[in-house]
Amino acid sequence: MNKLRILSLERMGTDTNTTVIVPGIAGDSHPGRGMRLRVHFDDRELLVDERRSSITIGRAVDNDLVVKGHLISRLHARIEISCNKFVILIDQSTNGTFVQTDHEEELFLRQDIFQLKGRGMMGLGRPPEQGSPHTIHFSCEQILTGQAPTSDLSETPHREL
Repeated sequence: MNKLRILSLERMGTDTNTTVIVPGIAGDSHPGRGMRLRVHFDDRELLVDERRSSITIGRAVDNDLVVKGHLISRLHARIEISCNKFVILIDQSTNGTFVQTDHEEELFLRQDIFQLKGRGMMGLGRPPEQGSPHTIHFSCEQILTGQAPTSDLSETPHREL
């Protein structure tokens, strides 16, 4: 679904009480172009990028990332690209999600949205702990200009966002 971005406002005519909004180019048809989010849990790695603009996390088997546990909701969280930013949405979780960034910012989210930046970790229903099998790690990256994403992620030049 494309969102309309307003690129400029122009005042037209002599009536100073009327402002006409001139729409710009419709929303980017390739959200996430040039950026990706790596999500690590257990022995799995998922990417959120221009090919896959969202993932779901929860205990139900139809989620992209299935995490078992009594504190985890069937659909616990969704990570997506919104306005070329990575966000985590917590709207159906009973126990919420704890997010800790590398900048030591720690948040508790329930029925909330938060922009993911840099690197960090999250815990579903409990605070994340380094080395815990319940902790999900994330890393936001920018793919360097002129380099197309490849299936072998270790070969794709990138820098951390």
